[in-house]
Parts: sequence; C-alpha cells; structure tokens
Amino acid sequence: MCGYCGTGCGVQVGMREGQILEVGGDQDAHNRGKLCIKGSYLLLISRLPGRLEHPLIRRNGELRRTSWDEAMGLVAERFTAVIASMGPYAVAFYGSGQLYNEESYTANKLFKAGVDTNNVDGNPRLCMASAAVGYVRNFGKDEPLQARTKTSMLLSCSSSLAPTRPSAICRCLSRCSRAVCVDLRVTMTAQRADLRLRPRPGSDLLPGWSMAQVICESGLADRRYIDAHVRLTDSADAEVDWNGLRAFLADCAPQRVTDRLGMAADEIRKLAHLFASSRATMSLWTMGSPRDHARQRDELRQLPRSDPPHPLGASPGAPAL
Repeated sequence: MCGYCGTGCGVQVGMREGQILEVGGDQDAHNRGKLCIKGSYLLLISRLPGRLEHPLIRRNGELRRTSWDEAMGLVAERFTAVIASMGPYAVAFYGSGQLYNEESYTANKLFKAGVDTNNVDGNPRLCMASAAVGYVRNFGKDEPLQARTKTSMLLSCSSSLAPTRPSAICRCLSRCSRAVCVDLRVTMTAQRADLRLRPRPGSDLLPGWSMAQVICESGLADRRYIDAHVRLTDSADAEVDWNGLRAFLADCAPQRVTDRLGMAADEIRKLAHLFASSRATMSLWTMGSPRDHARQRDELRQLPRSDPPHPLGASPGAPAL
C-alpha cells in the first residue's frame, strides 16, 4: 500500500535478487491499477542515496549502524526506565493516518492495557476529530467514503482533492456528470470543475444557507423525508419547525447576500438547482472552510440531523436540503 496519503492505493512491487525493478498500481485494489505522481515515483525514491536502510544509534555524538535487536532493546530499556521513574503517563504513542487498522489496534493495546496509559493519539485528530463528531451526529457514520463511488455530482468546498487524492478524484470524476468547486483559490480541482465559484473569505456556511434558501423556496426540498426523519435545530440545539427554518433562511436569499459572498445571485441559484436536482451529490470540504474544531463542530450541528441516518451510500433522489 502506498503510504503518502490516506487514500491507501494498492501497489505491486516487482523484485529480483532483493532489488526493486518496477512499481505499479494494483488492479484488484480500489485505485484499479492507477497511481498518482507520488506513487509513480516510488521506484525512483527507493533508489535515492542517503535513504535510511538500517537502524542507527548515536554513540559519542555519531550515528552508527546497529542491529534491529539492539535498537529495539534500547527503546524498550529507555521506556522501562522512564515509566519506572516517572510513571506510565510520562510516555506516549503518537500514530499516523497511514497506519493499518491492525497496527493502530496493537499500539492501543500495548499502551493502554500494557503500559497503562491513555496517552495515545495521532495526526487524524487534527483534521478529523470535529468532522467525525459531525458525521456521526448527523449521518450515523464517521467517514462515509463509499458514497464517492455512487455519486452523480461532486461539490468541493475549499477542498483540493486533485493534488492530494489523485486516484480518488479520478474515480469521482469518472462517475460524476458534473463537478462544482467553491474555493477562493484556483486549485487543480477548480481547474477540472465544470463550475467554479469564488466566495469571499470568512463566509463559511453562508453559501450553503443561501443554497438552502433557494432549495426551500423553489419547492426542491424533500419535505416527506424531512418531516419523517430530520430534526431541525438552532445553534442552541432547540427544535425549530419548517416555518422557523424558512424564516431563518429568508435573510440568506441570494439577492441579499451577494455583497457578503462576492458571488452573483444567479450563480448561487444555479448551484442550488444543480445540487438539488442531482440524483446523488457528494460534498467535500476541509479545514479551509471551518477555521477551528469547536466552530466546525458547531457548524456541523447546524446541518439537518437524520434519524434514522440518511443512506449516504445510495441516496436516491434530491438531497433533503
């Protein structure tokens, strides 16, 4: 598996006499044999001089080659000494989004059950903690990525999937009839989009609320689904009815927010109609939209909550909002 990003593309490596001769995508993996430029350079990277090929231990100020047994023995010895003198909470494990499930599970068991410390963390907390809370709260899943294989429209908001997840964008675009990018920047994703919109900085949820106003007032919302499954709440988690939602959205009508958004009213209406008329729309965003975890969590709470969860993997018809 390629370890450069979280997509997890399958890689096949051709070997002869201990040397890597060829690297290619795995046809049986989700990337269907394709690799992005990062994966394509795995062969050349493996041949670069200066790569770390053996464990090194610093002795007298110099790093010197050693065996794996000696290196791991030194790590265990230092960990044991620190725990004995300062307690289990003096050590920690910091993982990566590129770890396999089995590796993360083993590390958690080792530190939580073996060392008796909860100091286990990873870089996904920075980019996914608040998003996961919002996903589970609203949709019942923490990362419904299977939706990307069934979507007919891609809406990317401040997310540049093209350079960061090349194989994923290829799969999405091969299945989508239309791709829309809402971003301040002219990214590779924006360059491949059918429609590109550039809101002003700091607008955050306003484009979405303006789209929702158009969808509601144009009769494009799925009222039957909303009435049966969606609990509408305000920022204080108090329930509001359909008329309360419409009253809130009235101030977000496209003609009223064009100056704040820096987008033409017709552009917002066009995007809203494309979004609502799509058979299944997949929306992507990153930390470029919400600016901190607490705010992102609270903004995700403002999304309509489905109970039971909306079947994102195969959602027929127009989105609820």
